[in-house]
Amino acid sequence: MAPVEGVESFSPAEVPNTLPRTISLTGVQWHEAVPAAAVAGVVGALLMLVPLGVLGLGPLVAGALSAILYHRRVPFAMITNGIGARLGILGGLFSFVIFTTFAAITALFLRSRGELQDAFKEALQQSVHGTDPQTQQLLEYVNTPQGFVTILILGLVCILLFSVVASLVGGILGASWLRRKRG
Repeated sequence: MAPVEGVESFSPAEVPNTLPRTISLTGVQWHEAVPAAAVAGVVGALLMLVPLGVLGLGPLVAGALSAILYHRRVPFAMITNGIGARLGILGGLFSFVIFTTFAAITALFLRSRGELQDAFKEALQQSVHGTDPQTQQLLEYVNTPQGFVTILILGLVCILLFSVVASLVGGILGASWLRRKRG
């Protein structure tokens, strides 16, 4: 192709990228998603601290808020249900880590005063009324240090799994709401 007089020609490598980095129609820009999910995770963790918040409200809100805050950071992004789910999971993981850190600090404080294990034993004995030999054997195991740690770890794994599922659903709901809003 012959050069046109008065017009500069560029090779593709020399063409400057003039589009802002925040414009994307597909995919997730993780450098924008992580801060949005972190803020949503803080909100979710705070909601997990209120009564009944750990039962789903915190992670659900963290997931939806992750998608909404990501959309505010990347306004031209097309947030599908799949992207919303990924953003939601990220927000839910932040929420879980923040909540778990707070709970661990609280547990260390209570454990140093001997209150944590006593409160746990009392709650467990109130919830179990039967004299079933297997139940009594389980109570005896849980009253040991190893049993107590096992129960705590199993509880954390259950909360993690529940947080991931609830935040995934929240992310999908947030993405659906954003698409409906966009019209």
